[in-house]
Amino acid sequence: KELIECYSGKYAGHSRLQDYLKLSNISQTYRSLHEAMDDFEKHIVFDVGNFVFHRTWNIGRIASVKGDEVTIDFAKSRGHKMSLKMAIDSLMPLAKEHIWVLKAIWPKDKLREKIKTDQAWTLKTIIKSFDNRAELKRVKAELVPAVLTVSEWNSWSTKAKEILKTDPSFGNAADDIATFIVRDRPLSFEEKVYIQFKAEKSYFDRVVYFRDYIETNDFDSEYFSEMLTYFSGFLKSYQTVDEHVIASYLLLKELATKYPRIQQQVAAAKFADLFAEVENPLSIYLNMKDADLRNAYILHIKNFIPNWPEIYIKLLPYARSMRMLDALKNADYSAKLKKLGMDIVENYKDYREAFIWLIKDLRDEPWFAELGIVYEKILLTLLHILDITWKEIDNHKDTSENRKVNRLVQNILFKDKVLEQFLLETNIETTERVYALLMDIKEVDPAIKIDIKRKISEKYPNLRFFGEEEKLTVSRGLMVTAEKYEEKQKLLQKIMEEDVPANQKEIAFALSLGDLRENAEYKASKEKQDELNARVGKLKNELDRARLFDKTTITTSKISFGTKATLINELSGEKEVYTILGPWESDPAKDIISYLSPLGKKLFNHKVGERLSFSIHDRKFQYLIDSIEVAYF
Repeated sequence: KELIECYSGKYAGHSRLQDYLKLSNISQTYRSLHEAMDDFEKHIVFDVGNFVFHRTWNIGRIASVKGDEVTIDFAKSRGHKMSLKMAIDSLMPLAKEHIWVLKAIWPKDKLREKIKTDQAWTLKTIIKSFDNRAELKRVKAELVPAVLTVSEWNSWSTKAKEILKTDPSFGNAADDIATFIVRDRPLSFEEKVYIQFKAEKSYFDRVVYFRDYIETNDFDSEYFSEMLTYFSGFLKSYQTVDEHVIASYLLLKELATKYPRIQQQVAAAKFADLFAEVENPLSIYLNMKDADLRNAYILHIKNFIPNWPEIYIKLLPYARSMRMLDALKNADYSAKLKKLGMDIVENYKDYREAFIWLIKDLRDEPWFAELGIVYEKILLTLLHILDITWKEIDNHKDTSENRKVNRLVQNILFKDKVLEQFLLETNIETTERVYALLMDIKEVDPAIKIDIKRKISEKYPNLRFFGEEEKLTVSRGLMVTAEKYEEKQKLLQKIMEEDVPANQKEIAFALSLGDLRENAEYKASKEKQDELNARVGKLKNELDRARLFDKTTITTSKISFGTKATLINELSGEKEVYTILGPWESDPAKDIISYLSPLGKKLFNHKVGERLSFSIHDRKFQYLIDSIEVAYF
């Protein structure tokens, strides 16, 4: 009776309250109260004006509920009718403030303006839309590209991260620090930072939160005492001196210079004594995931370790610090710097970032000039690094590091036009040699290759790019026209930006239905996900293999890509005309055939006047090549 009174008060304005109370048998003693409550709460969400989500028809609004029949207005299926039982099984109820609802009913410009200017509101809306739990990648999935562009997201997310960090209305889930929640009771900034500190597992992420807390100047709280004890504990008890011990010393010493009351935590320790127990100074540096602590580590080595130059030489290829470089020059270590430079050049595969730093920032150093590195060798090495990093990215080896190096090299070679300038200023033999290496790197944007090739052709009209015709049929390459390439890119973009997010919503809806073992919606959504993943994989593979065809290279001296061949069929006496393009452009009904098709392969590379006789699938062909002209496409 009390529960019925509670529900009656909560849903006083609901048009079907009494019907649903009756349907759930909540007043009957023979029924489990928990089952009756669950049944009632499944029904009560269905009322006129409420929003729902269907995995096929997307967002809809309940137009009427009459007896056992529910009528929903979907954008593409207005007045859609279904039984109440089917509605409960197949529809996900949505609050009117749910982000999916807002994207469906708000004018796009209004929603875009609200989201762009009010990050806090947007974050609360999206987090609450998903059971008050959402990671930043979930937020991004809802906003990009539907509302914000990728570049707009970059600046928007920077502000959003600051809000999540400082706004007391937001917190982190107890089981996952990367998941954000909206709090019923706002936390103080000190509480918020402490909770984040405790939830974080990474030592160096805890350093960040500790520094944030220090800024509050609240040194008398238990929060501060517990965080301080965490770091000082590394100095009081250790078996080996690792990056955590050294970092704790440097962190507490850094804070002690600003806040003398912390001095006692580091007074007993000395950097030289700790460093004497370090087995591998480079390992300490590489594992210290904090830029300020790394700089402090380097500075302390110079100030407190007598043989610091020898250590600096070992660290320099990884630290790439101008301060370290100047210190070594002032200590008259130019000869060893020169030797280090040669080691980096000769072992560039192991020193990729160091090589880039060397040729980008240190080329004006006197000792660099003494290395005698030919500029062509620098560019060839950069191209080789580009090739290596792409292969390792494909093999999922050190992916983030390789992508970083890859971007650096591409910026130097292509964005800064260093390669293009060199090729246009050097002699024809060097141009031909370097360009050949560029052509062998299949991942380089075909548009870049074509643009460089066009400019080389303008300077050296008689230069022949040997082997290009033969490269048309290599297994890893696929010649395509620019139009078809763009069409495939748009198709991939549509799948990634429209179909995949829609499928994610379907899976989210299916998960909300409970038991996955007999959940037809979940199985169907996962099957569709597998299908989309397969299509994406196939398209990406095709685009990776694609080689944009340069129309300026069409030759009518033989049947080749981009030509139209007129043949005389000597068996029938009739003329046959075929346009030779690629598999993507192939349209046999219009006599456009692929150069990789059985007939295309037989015709390819033959000249006017030649007679051809061959069989395909036991059918005989006999042709005389009458003429070859440029095809228009």
